[in-house]
Amino acid sequence: MQRYRRTRRHRPALATGCACLALATAAVTGAAWTRDASAAAWTRAEGSSLFSVPLTFGHAEESFDEDGNRVDRLEFETMEVSPTYEYGVTDDLTIGVAPRYIRVEQETAAGGTQTNEGIADADIYARKNLWREGDAAFSTQALIKAPLQPQEDADVPLGRDQVDAELSLMYGNRHRAENATFFYNVDVGYRKRFEDPDDQVSIGGFAGWSLERWTFLVTSDNTIGLDDPKFNTDEVLTAGRTFTRHKLGLVASYRVTDHLSIGANASTTYAGESVGATNYYGLSAFATW
Repeated sequence: MQRYRRTRRHRPALATGCACLALATAAVTGAAWTRDASAAAWTRAEGSSLFSVPLTFGHAEESFDEDGNRVDRLEFETMEVSPTYEYGVTDDLTIGVAPRYIRVEQETAAGGTQTNEGIADADIYARKNLWREGDAAFSTQALIKAPLQPQEDADVPLGRDQVDAELSLMYGNRHRAENATFFYNVDVGYRKRFEDPDDQVSIGGFAGWSLERWTFLVTSDNTIGLDDPKFNTDEVLTAGRTFTRHKLGLVASYRVTDHLSIGANASTTYAGESVGATNYYGLSAFATW
């Protein structure tokens, strides 16, 4: 039986023309570990850059079967590093790239472990602002997932040897108070897979607030698979992107300087079908110029 690995949907940085690093940090941090927390509607200012280095760990000892029931499975752990670079081509157009290095350790039925590591794939994307008024923004994003060394046929695969294309729409807004800023973003997307498994629809979002140097937010990431997978639970290594999956997360970040921030995050897969019940946590660092 073919085994499916988790392939993370990249979720890029939140950024505005005024280069609000605190909000950018929170959104990228959220994206880093929810595997896909939420794309953000804001684009970067022309000529500005953002570079982030998220480090994410995942662990699971349970899975959701094809009927959505939580069941035991063999233990597995992941470690991912996905350095992300974004550049503002114009005030309305941002481009970015995010390669993904992953290490996987998985328990075997005999009680041993299997491991693998390498550069699995990379996301290449462009985000275009379609409308803005004040702090509100509505944008679209086109993304290509390109395989690098996914090792799909290995005993412990790192990804899938195929190209995916995704188109998303997103809306974000901010409301400023005297000492704090409340912000939120919602996005919907459709991912076309040029090989199995089938296509997917995604719905995500986050809401949070920024107070002085601190930023906090709650994230939601939901994937709806358009096929009806029926796989043995022991063969499901992680939360495959094409399967129905629901995740919640928390993010906190601290702005060290005007151009450097650090963040921490945690998230959990609380429901799904034929996916791992994976818990994630991580750290990130972000720089803008």
